[in-house]
Amino acid sequence: MIRLRSILVFHALFALLAFGAVLLAPDAVYGWVLLAAVLGYHVASLAWAVGRGDREWLRLWLYLLPLSMAQVVPDWILAEWVGSLVFHDHGIPRIGAVPVYMAGMWSIPLFVTVALARQARLPALRAVIAVLLALLLFASSEWYAHPLALWHAVGVEHSIWGVALYVLPPEAALGLAAWWGFEATRGRGLVPQLLVALATSVLYTGMLITSYFLIEYGATL
Repeated sequence: MIRLRSILVFHALFALLAFGAVLLAPDAVYGWVLLAAVLGYHVASLAWAVGRGDREWLRLWLYLLPLSMAQVVPDWILAEWVGSLVFHDHGIPRIGAVPVYMAGMWSIPLFVTVALARQARLPALRAVIAVLLALLLFASSEWYAHPLALWHAVGVEHSIWGVALYVLPPEAALGLAAWWGFEATRGRGLVPQLLVALATSVLYTGMLITSYFLIEYGATL
């Protein structure tokens, strides 16, 4: 199990440095600073795991990376098909409508969610913690994304402080699914981890569309 102190120290240092760099970045290079921050997280996370000989950290990082990359698809669907999400254009490469840094950004809150949930001894308690942490971390991300010019919801009728309500249930479920997937495939090799990670993203995409229909479109019927 990853040590609690390692999780907190690493991510506190990253948050301090990343937010400092983003807040001080000139507009002309703002997107590149965002990209550098996300890439820096992954490089530093890998170096932290290897340098400390933390195999569990490395396993979790490897599990979440393809999941994070697959999350470009639901973001793309929301931006171009549903039309409920807009990503700010900072002049950096994009995958369809999605800035390339988003492919690595999902790993950050998911790593914290899964790693902290696994600190609990009882599986049921781990599941509850995964749901609550995911809800907290993703809701806060949705809230500060607009002021930081990352993304924002559009055409949404049901929101609180700029946070679209329809994204919250799927994001809470994503935390639970990410935790369960890691527990279920731990020690079984990279291929099962990859398949479960990709399946988790597909599950999230379906829940996202369903939640949008029920909360946004369904409410108008």
